[in-house]
This record gives sequence, structure tokens and C-alpha cells, in this order.
Amino acid sequence: MSSLQKLESDAYRLKDLQSLRNLFAHLNFDYEDNPVDKQTWNQELKDIVVESRIVARKDNYFVFYIKTNSDIIKDWKKVATRIISDNNGFCLVCSHNPTGFQWIFSNLSKEFSKSFSETRHIPIEIKPNMGVPKPFLEFLEAIRVENT
Repeated sequence: MSSLQKLESDAYRLKDLQSLRNLFAHLNFDYEDNPVDKQTWNQELKDIVVESRIVARKDNYFVFYIKTNSDIIKDWKKVATRIISDNNGFCLVCSHNPTGFQWIFSNLSKEFSKSFSETRHIPIEIKPNMGVPKPFLEFLEAIRVENT
């Protein structure tokens, strides 16, 4: 199985915290397991988030997992924007809704992929009958870290 096929397989299985960790391990990020500091969050943001963890890192760049109790993308963006602001942009926030098939990957930097130069919030819908969107695979390839 090629590296791209393995990445596509991991992306297709993206459904929860553990599958997100597997995906970022394949992208050569280091394992991390820390809670998100929510001390400065307002009550509205705290009420939206069911689970929040830092799941991977590479040097000072963190990958956050956010599970919400809301299907409203606007809510996800509020939480992601707060986390990105709190981390001076050195992070990627991976949010998903209760149904588990729709995700948003949010970051401040537009440098990772030309495919997503128009937006900082990347919506991803992985459908069992359609597979993984090609632009999402391209994005993942662009953030892959070399082993060195």
C-alpha cells in the first residue's frame, strides 16, 4: 500500500479522537494527550464543547480535537477561532459534530495548501458511499511532516 493510499485509508476512517490520532501519526506528528485550557473561555463556548484535547504536536505546533454538542458550523468556528487566537495561530483545530461524518479543520495559516487559500475553515464530509474528498487528501499531504 502506497503512502497516499494509507493516508486515504486513515482519512476514510476519521470518526473520533483515536482515528484522528492515527491520521496525525501517519503524518509524522508526535502523540500528545492534554486537556485544552478553557479558563479564559466564556460560558457559551464552554457549553458548546463536549470534549477537547490536544492530540498531536510537532515542535510548538499543536493539533486540537474538539467534539461539540452542536451541528451548527458557526458554533464550531467560534470555538476554533478562540483556540487559534489563544495559541497565536500555531495550531490546527479539528472539530466534528455528533454525527461524526462532518468535520472542519481550522487554521490561521494559508501556507499549507493552495487548494484552501480562500478559507481558514476547511469543511470535510466523509461519506461511506463517496469516500474522502480529494482536496482534503491534498491538504493532508501538504501538512505531512518529514521524519527528520
